[in-house]
Amino acid sequence: MTNTSRLKLIGTALIVSEDAVATQQLTEAMQELALSVEVCIRVSDVLDRVNRSKLEVAVIDFSLGNQATLFLRQVRGSASNRTAITSSSAETAYALKAGSSFALEKPLTPDSIRHTLKAAYGLIVRERRRYFRYPISVLATASRKGESEIFGRTVNIRNAVWH
Repeated sequence: MTNTSRLKLIGTALIVSEDAVATQQLTEAMQELALSVEVCIRVSDVLDRVNRSKLEVAVIDFSLGNQATLFLRQVRGSASNRTAITSSSAETAYALKAGSSFALEKPLTPDSIRHTLKAAYGLIVRERRRYFRYPISVLATASRKGESEIFGRTVNIRNAVWH
């Protein structure tokens, strides 16, 4: 297992599955890509987490049934979480139709996991660049030397630099 504490992490992955072997394989592959991994076995435990936190990757085991579809909809509908990978066997077509970005077919192998993550890596990095937004409105005043002031409200301020 790669020691992610020495790597600069590119983001967080959430795995929702009851399959301990698949979870271990996915965790090892994601840690190789410098992803911090959180694992949960019940969808009900993580639905609120998806709305409160930023995830670069969410992996859901479609063998969990209707709860997997509910979780996938929650991830895809979230303001800051878009990349979803599903793990299934017969449900692959259904998982993709339901909104999954990528699908892993069981039985999983280290090579199949790495291949899928390599294909998903661009989306994962792009998710890293997105950020969780909090609605905020602040009065602002801008002016230049010798010119009149302009009044307004802030919108989407990020990485401001002050001199």
